[in-house]
Amino acid sequence: METLRGAKEQAVEIIEAPRPGFKMSQTNYCSPYLLQITDTSLGKVQNWLYEFGDGSDSNIASPAHLYANAGNYKIMQTLTGPTGCVTKDSAILHLRSGFSGIEEINSLTSNVIDNKSILLNWQSHENAFAYHIFKSENDTNYLKYITQTDTFYLDTKIKPEERVYSYKITGLDSCNRLSAESRKMKNILLTGTTQANELSILNWTPYEVWQNGVKEYILEYQDDDLNFVAISSTTQRTYTDI
Repeated sequence: METLRGAKEQAVEIIEAPRPGFKMSQTNYCSPYLLQITDTSLGKVQNWLYEFGDGSDSNIASPAHLYANAGNYKIMQTLTGPTGCVTKDSAILHLRSGFSGIEEINSLTSNVIDNKSILLNWQSHENAFAYHIFKSENDTNYLKYITQTDTFYLDTKIKPEERVYSYKITGLDSCNRLSAESRKMKNILLTGTTQANELSILNWTPYEVWQNGVKEYILEYQDDDLNFVAISSTTQRTYTDI
């Protein structure tokens, strides 16, 4: 039996290839989100290809891409070197639902309680992590009053029998981005005068920019048993009681 006394020398050719790599402006954030990718690859690159995980792609070295919806997206970088070698890298982008800034919190009611406080109510928003309450005593300068997670607030630092207070609500998502302001909520201030001890003339301030408008105002009076009874409904903001 013959034995192998030697082996042929074999040459291995190493072909130059780019080393892939990229950075993302965020890896965990809220949608909608404009992602900025920065290419960090090394070596000579002839072609770039990014697949964004939502069916779209780009051949720019450091592209930007807008994600409209929440989800988990796998981003793939594919590099082709001048020798034809292909290398790849990938990363995951996690996006939660958030505010783009045009969403509006739906304000519901503002009720005066016992002439001592105002109870605000607004509709919960699925993207809201918390809510900012803004308050104004002149309907012009709104200052941030409080931040909370509830969808109601009882304001006791007021005198609703003397003046009108205005409120607006904004939502805050988990990435600290704000929604648009809600329509303002205001208390109604009712005042009255008498003429010759015969007539009572009632006037009241408007409830403004309600989502569906004000259909009518209902006037009530308190009887001897301390029950409130409706006496009239009107679209006007004045009433003469004879």
